[in-house]
Amino acid sequence: MVVLGSVAYLGGVLHTGWVPHDTGQLGQTAERVLSGQMQHRDFDEPYTGGLGCLHALAFELLGVRAESIRWVLLVYFSLFVAAVYLIALRVSSPVVAGAVAFLCTSLSVPLYAEGLPSWYNLFFAVWGTLALLQHIDTGQRRWLFWAGCCAGCSLVMKITGLYFVAAGLLYIACREQQLSRAAPDRSPVFSGCLLALYAAFAALGGIFLRGAPPLVHGVHFTLPLVAVALYPAWHEWRSGRGAWPVRVRALLCQLVPYGLGVAAVTGMFLAPHIATGSLDDLYRGLFVLPAARLTHVALAPPDLRWMCLSLPVAGLLLIGQFRGAVSLDRPRVVVAVSGVMAALFAYTATASGYFLVFQMLRNLIPGVVVVGVGVLLAQSRHPDRLAVYLLLAVTALCSLVQYPYAYGTYFFFVAPLMVVAALYVVAWAPWVPKMLCGTLLAFAIALAVVRLPQPDPRLLNGHNCPDFPTATLDLARCGFRVYAEDARVYQELVSLICAHTLDGQFIYAAPDCPEVYFLSGRGNPTRTFYELFDQSAGDRRVGAPALRYAPYVDLVVVNHAPAFTPPLDDTTLAALRAQYPHQRVLYGSRRPGVEATPRFTVLWRAAASPRPCTATSPAGRRATGCVGYTECDAGKGEKPEHSKL
Repeated sequence: MVVLGSVAYLGGVLHTGWVPHDTGQLGQTAERVLSGQMQHRDFDEPYTGGLGCLHALAFELLGVRAESIRWVLLVYFSLFVAAVYLIALRVSSPVVAGAVAFLCTSLSVPLYAEGLPSWYNLFFAVWGTLALLQHIDTGQRRWLFWAGCCAGCSLVMKITGLYFVAAGLLYIACREQQLSRAAPDRSPVFSGCLLALYAAFAALGGIFLRGAPPLVHGVHFTLPLVAVALYPAWHEWRSGRGAWPVRVRALLCQLVPYGLGVAAVTGMFLAPHIATGSLDDLYRGLFVLPAARLTHVALAPPDLRWMCLSLPVAGLLLIGQFRGAVSLDRPRVVVAVSGVMAALFAYTATASGYFLVFQMLRNLIPGVVVVGVGVLLAQSRHPDRLAVYLLLAVTALCSLVQYPYAYGTYFFFVAPLMVVAALYVVAWAPWVPKMLCGTLLAFAIALAVVRLPQPDPRLLNGHNCPDFPTATLDLARCGFRVYAEDARVYQELVSLICAHTLDGQFIYAAPDCPEVYFLSGRGNPTRTFYELFDQSAGDRRVGAPALRYAPYVDLVVVNHAPAFTPPLDDTTLAALRAQYPHQRVLYGSRRPGVEATPRFTVLWRAAASPRPCTATSPAGRRATGCVGYTECDAGKGEKPEHSKL
């Protein structure tokens, strides 16, 4: 029932909302793989490469449409919901586990139903965590192998899969420590080596202090890492037991199956690159090019003053640790808390209320991890401390996906892990006020289902736009329901491109608009999707690529609102206008109530000639009212009027 309900919920919003450059990048990557190109060697794959292969298979089976990517996401999502339910069921009743699973559902993919690799990182982290929990319960090493396979799959989807690999290693170290606890002797050398490794792991958290402001990054990223390293280090210092040969053997017995699982998946992915001698290209794509992203694309988490909103919620995890918490289950208290929750829910209908609750949620992760580790340190005889620690470690490490670009959407890539970790901390508390916790869980579900969803994923940073008009993007390769201005602009843009180029012909679109190539079915003459991330330093000069490719294409699309790269400068635009005698400027507003500004400028050489537009559906052509457009005089700078050929 939980899985079917969650799938039905996602199915209702599966084709709603988009971020244009995300859709274009995923679609164009899959299309290039489908045509036989190899990632990193033939073009700059933004991720590791497994996701592009998966989407290419989706295009082969379901057709070259943006919807195909989301149908595959729906299948993986259903398995993710089942795994979350099983993890929650381990420490709670079926009803509570179902409610928690549905809360995790509503805090994840339905908010932005695009097939991004970070969703798959979340899926494989959940499946890998379930396998490790099975290992805790059964002791069978095959579960370590399957957890390693999940870690390898996550790594193949995106390099940030390394975070779950590290969480698995922390679990194995703690598991060995627990197994050796009853040994009569002790090895100071082995314990010293482990303590040094834990200290080095905690020191790695200092890397995140490089981001500005360092205090904010330290609290959001460094503090959780230090907390999850402190727990095993403290127990090793106080009660690490066992002779070093025995402990090394116990450690290797767990590391080997886990490592084999990781190696099995990554080895299959590396095989084509080894066979074609393109490991250098893979290394450059995975480790060199991301340095440009870290340097030029960064967004700090919210200021620490907003974390004050999250502290009371994180403090609720401690309630069940005190005997007096039993009195909170009185009917008067539950009714009073329910009234406060209802008033807060009504307040979230306003822009300010929505923003405050949104900030409260997205700042919860450090508090949950630190409080959870504190509870474990205080309860050395916790009956299921290894499982609780596993959930906290996975949450802390996977939350690093928010670095260095901590836009609000990135919180939801890890929010389900945070919810399950909080459940494990509360579930084993000796004096849990069950009715009060049930009230809070119901409030969280109502908030996640009714308030959090926005008509456009770009608003998932604390914005609330109830009057956001939407329309169907009626194109041959995409039929999402998106912001109405986006639908109008992109339908006009694709129709215009079709009027002046042939199917499969190369055009040049920049900066940062891979969706133009994918939606129009035209070729990309470059090896990159975002001009800022070009390989050579010379390519990063603003305007240089546009002028370099101009002699070889008959049509150029200039994006006036790129996501990452600075817009083309006036000198470059003037040089392009000198080469292309015809142009048209497409105007549109960024959001309701905002004045329309130039979105795209289309420049071409040949005079317009009517051609069938295969990239726009018949309904879309009727909506725009034309097959092609007449050109405007270049350089006038006037808003062109719509006219039929």
